[in-house]
Amino acid sequence: MIEVLDQHYERLRLRVAAMRELCRAPAPDMARLSRARHQLMAASMDRSRFLKQTAYPALLSTGIVGIAAALDTLDQDLSKLRAAASLHVSSWPPDRIGADWRGYCAASAALMRRIEDRGRRERTVLMPALAALTHQIDA
Repeated sequence: MIEVLDQHYERLRLRVAAMRELCRAPAPDMARLSRARHQLMAASMDRSRFLKQTAYPALLSTGIVGIAAALDTLDQDLSKLRAAASLHVSSWPPDRIGADWRGYCAASAALMRRIEDRGRRERTVLMPALAALTHQIDA
């Protein structure tokens, strides 16, 4: 399970890096930007689905003290991040991106930092718990 989650994090890291790379350009390449935005959203949704359908249920069944509260906190945080991402996308349609490329890049950079922060918070909670779960299974 840890390996699969690591793959999700790596995919997300690559999508964030692609967005940053696009924002280094002097002007938007709307086709590439649209594709990169979609790929970032898909990577995030895939990771979230894996967490909700696989990792969280497995962790909740372990009886690890405090895990339910920790997962609930992560879930609430994810809802806030999703709302922020949705607002970002709706606030930056293609015509506005073209009219204010630097503004878009600044807003995108802030969102990318939030996505990376989220990943670090998830890892801090999930990796030790998943390691403990793996240890329980192996014992």
